[in-house]
This record gives sequence, structure tokens and C-alpha cells, in this order.
Amino acid sequence: MKRLFLLPLLFGVGTVILVIILEGADPVSYLSLSSFLIVTFIPLFVLLMHHNIIDINRYFTSCSSTKKVEMEILKKALYFFNELEKLFIVSGVLGFLCGTISLLQSPSEQKVLSFGFSIAVSCLLYSTGYILFLTIPCKSIIKNKLINGNLKNE
Repeated sequence: MKRLFLLPLLFGVGTVILVIILEGADPVSYLSLSSFLIVTFIPLFVLLMHHNIIDINRYFTSCSSTKKVEMEILKKALYFFNELEKLFIVSGVLGFLCGTISLLQSPSEQKVLSFGFSIAVSCLLYSTGYILFLTIPCKSIIKNKLINGNLKNE
């Protein structure tokens, strides 16, 4: 992984926060613990059913390491990040559906309506953020290592 990987990541997140502020909203209002738990822990639990923690750690370190990594591990890591991306999509849609169901249960109550809308939108926002800032960069790095033959040897 390039040393400046965090810089574009911070610029991306900073741009999103800046747009939220420029539109007149409070960035803290976009934080939802319920949505975070849905989008983060559902994929984590599903992944732990198929991979052990040592393998997950190996896949993330193969993405961030500048040393030579075995091709078999890189292929498994690419499969892992593809699977993770799909799980983030499913958990975002699941959270969106939970929020929508909450919206439809009692449309006359303003508090329940805003809570359901908050969960629905923030689940999609969180899952999109995980995909854009975690899985796509890691998949790109692993694909580059596979294409270039994993030539770096430090």
C-alpha cells in the first residue's frame, strides 16, 4: 500500500463532511449508532462464520504490506474483499428496509418517522462509505499486486 493512501481517504471523508456543512446540516446528525451496528456487525458476523480472525488479518496485511505475498493468499484476499463488498451492500439494503418498515408502522408520529428515515438513509450512507473507502481500495491494491506479479521485495 502506498504511504500516502490515508491522504486521499482523508480528503474523501473531508469532502463529504464539507458538503454536509455547506448544505447547512450538522455532520453529527449523520451519525446513527443503530445504522452503524447494522452495517458493521452483520457482515462481520457472516465473515466470521467463513473465515477465522487470523485469515482476515492476513488478508488486510496482504493489502497493506509492501513485502512479497504468496499469490494464493492474494487470490484468497481478493475473494474476501469481493465477499465483503457484497455483504456491505446486503447489510445496507437490510438496514434501509428496517428503516422503511419503521417509517410505515406509524406514519403519524413524527419521532418514529424521523428515526426510521434516519436509519434508512444512514445505512445506505455507511455501506457506501465502507465500499468506497475500504473494499474498493483494497481490491485495487490486490489486483495490482496480482497483475504486476507481486514484484516488490523488501
